[in-house]
Amino acid sequence: MKRIAVPWCLAVFIAWSGHADEWTLGIDRSRAGEKLLAHEAALLNECVKALETVGAERLSIVEISAIGRVFGVPPAAVRKFRRGISLAPQGHPLRAALWYTIWYEAYPGSKGAGRLTLRVEPDGTIIEEKYW
Repeated sequence: MKRIAVPWCLAVFIAWSGHADEWTLGIDRSRAGEKLLAHEAALLNECVKALETVGAERLSIVEISAIGRVFGVPPAAVRKFRRGISLAPQGHPLRAALWYTIWYEAYPGSKGAGRLTLRVEPDGTIIEEKYW
């Protein structure tokens, strides 16, 4: 029996490809096309530096209220917030899309176990939500 050498990156891809559908679990496109209010989008982009996760205690009441409205979560349930820009390659539909993630109290006593990411086009149009 002859053994065939498989490059490690191909082996990783083959192992991962069987789980590709798992990424789509929790994705909700029911808000696709909905547009964020301009002042809320501006507030989300100004309240935290890109790729910095901050606790709700570091955000103002106005910022927490805007985050709650955008995500459809009670402001008191928000625990952490983070934002960034998609690094998808040229030609990918998510190229230059913005993303916002919150950690929130999904149910009483969950200690911020809920996590929700919102992907948004640069003009404020919602692409999708991802429940983690």
